[in-house]
Amino acid sequence: MPTPPRAGTLARSLLPSLACLALLAMSPAACRRDPGGPGRTDPITAAPPEFQELYTALDQRLVADLQLATRRWDGRPTPVVFGAELITANGNRGTALLEPTALLGVRTMLDALQRAGVRGVTVSVSYPLLRPDFPNSARYAEFYRQVAVEVKSRGLVLFAKSGPVFPQPEFSPLPVSYAGLTLSRFSQEWRQHVHSVVALMQPDYVTLFNEPSTMSDVVGLRFSVADVRQVVTTALDGLERGRTRVVAGAGTWDDPAYFRMLAELPGLDALDAHVYPVNRDWFVPRLLELGELARANGKGFLVGEAWLNKVGERELGGGVASTPAIFARDVFDFWAPLDQRFLDALVRTAYVTRMEFASLFWTRYLYAYLPYDERTRALPPLQRFQEADRAFLANLLSGTLSPTGARYRELIAQTP
Repeated sequence: MPTPPRAGTLARSLLPSLACLALLAMSPAACRRDPGGPGRTDPITAAPPEFQELYTALDQRLVADLQLATRRWDGRPTPVVFGAELITANGNRGTALLEPTALLGVRTMLDALQRAGVRGVTVSVSYPLLRPDFPNSARYAEFYRQVAVEVKSRGLVLFAKSGPVFPQPEFSPLPVSYAGLTLSRFSQEWRQHVHSVVALMQPDYVTLFNEPSTMSDVVGLRFSVADVRQVVTTALDGLERGRTRVVAGAGTWDDPAYFRMLAELPGLDALDAHVYPVNRDWFVPRLLELGELARANGKGFLVGEAWLNKVGERELGGGVASTPAIFARDVFDFWAPLDQRFLDALVRTAYVTRMEFASLFWTRYLYAYLPYDERTRALPPLQRFQEADRAFLANLLSGTLSPTGARYRELIAQTP
């Protein structure tokens, strides 16, 4: 069996450019689209020849998933909190979060998401930012405390996620290293991190662990099912949760044994699934199974991250699916119909499984895509992301949703 993609590894790393996010708060004009690379909100529908086979395969998979979700749904929306990632507060941005304009950027994005109908946000508080000996840890702590205040003041549900800072300099400017890290030391430091997140932010949800395959790639530890159990039980020990619901999970592409173990673990309130690739049975069929597993064990169910990964079956092995070239496909407008079908299936599955919360990760595509043409096709991944970020930020400021964003607003508006 080919190795599944490390879907979350790059997903949380390819964030909007730091310079443009800083400019967002100071000068909206600074991030407006330039005439050479406008973002589109009216995507084309025909895939170019080089992507036609992949487009067709994903379309067929999504049609089957949507049909399955539709057959299982009784047509009545359930009270799911639908959310989106607050990417301006993502911990991989490092010291950019300490700039004077950082909170203004957070407020701007929160207001825009709320106007789009979103009722909750996920916030990635990265380890080891809050570790006492980490540079500027007290300032990071104060930043996230204020983020929590901003989220709650708007009546939004706050889902605090914990994940590692990525050590590669192209992914995060922070000089972190996990060399010499042992499972025992990691478990204790992770416990301290999670406890700090809950104490600082008092979120509605906090996740103790997710995506074991991604975590293994980043920090260099194995994270077997038994290892994850050790990390989660250590984090639960002495946790003063108050009204915070405590969750843990894995990617839908990870071994289902992780979910089975967590479902039986005392102290967890819900299972948290991340959805990126839809290949094989990793989307609707897996979510239906996980929803039943959660109910059978008296736990809630939610999706903390989701987006359609544009990866083919033959690209799943060898780490190819987690390369920048794969994720750089997302920026193009011809994918929008598939992204919308993915949202349709996700929302219906959320109703069928009676999820408590479901959130999208790639917020930028709720606002803009790039046109696919000879110029944008030739851009290297980093430049594609930079252009996509400029288009995203310009439309965020003007309140202009892409057709995908408009579809998401329409879908979640019916939620009670």
